[in-house]
Amino acid sequence: MKHFAVYSNNKGAREGHARTDPEVSPREVEMIHLWPYERVIREANPLGVMSSYNDYDGVPVTGSHYYLTEVLRNRMGFKGYVVSDSHAVEFLASKHGVAATYKEAVRQTIMAGLNVRTTFTRQKITFCRCANW
Repeated sequence: MKHFAVYSNNKGAREGHARTDPEVSPREVEMIHLWPYERVIREANPLGVMSSYNDYDGVPVTGSHYYLTEVLRNRMGFKGYVVSDSHAVEFLASKHGVAATYKEAVRQTIMAGLNVRTTFTRQKITFCRCANW
């Protein structure tokens, strides 16, 4: 499932605006943006969720402990992997300005509950054989 959560409202995180309109009320967030995720999680038990690269009310969702852990895992009961949208981790430093460095952005996303960082740029792909894989 993607893009969790509060994505594609008004500005839609397109054309470099990577944030939703801060005028989205908390009630709209709950009833329009979060409710469908909760229903699907409870009824279908998906294995993966992609976090959105936008922020809501000034807090990037990919770095939000509230959204990725408290809401998604604790309240909704999600048990699978949370993956980032392309460049969402980097955006904590480069676009949202809540991390001073990329390394700090990585730390924030891990603490928030992100499991896998993804990027979808054209570049040489290398694979790492990790222990026990």
